[in-house]
Amino acid sequence: MHRLLAGVRSGRAFIDVEGTRNRLPDLSARAGDRQAVMGGTLPVPEGETVRFFAERNGVPSRIIQVIVARAHFSGLDLTGRAA
Repeated sequence: MHRLLAGVRSGRAFIDVEGTRNRLPDLSARAGDRQAVMGGTLPVPEGETVRFFAERNGVPSRIIQVIVARAHFSGLDLTGRAA
């Protein structure tokens, strides 16, 4: 149980509430030569471009939500268009 909670607290966690066992989404972001994976931190100076990369293995939805510095981003369509 402690390992499960530690994983969730790390931020690199996905809980499939439907219990399908075949879903494995992943998210990473890149700014310049720096990269962070889901649950990580990516310091970005103001004005620098951040690129998000998403894998949605087994996840039917094309819409993701990104939370940055405790602020909610608009949904992003995995086709690259704003949702």
